[in-house]
Amino acid sequence: MSLTLERMFNDKDPSEVLALAFDFGETIDPLLTATVTCTHVDGVGDAAAATMILGSPAVVGTKVVFYVRNGVNRAEYELRCQASTATQVLVMAGGLRVIRARSKASLS
Repeated sequence: MSLTLERMFNDKDPSEVLALAFDFGETIDPLLTATVTCTHVDGVGDAAAATMILGSPAVVGTKVVFYVRNGVNRAEYELRCQASTATQVLVMAGGLRVIRARSKASLS
């Protein structure tokens, strides 16, 4: 059985290193392994999108926790997580936009 869900993560500044998570709470079996990939999908180009995933993801209960770094201002990415249980392969995908943080005064 395969399950695909989608979500949108909050925007990220290019300088931030953030912990993000996919929650597979609907699975009955415990998660055994997981991989997370990053692909550029829109906006300003980024040939190094795959390097945004920092280290290896950690399985914590029904969640897959991972870190993202860098990214190109005004680029959009797809984060894709594939997790395995003893009987299933589950997939979740989420969008992430990279937008440089600005003060409200500079937006006027």
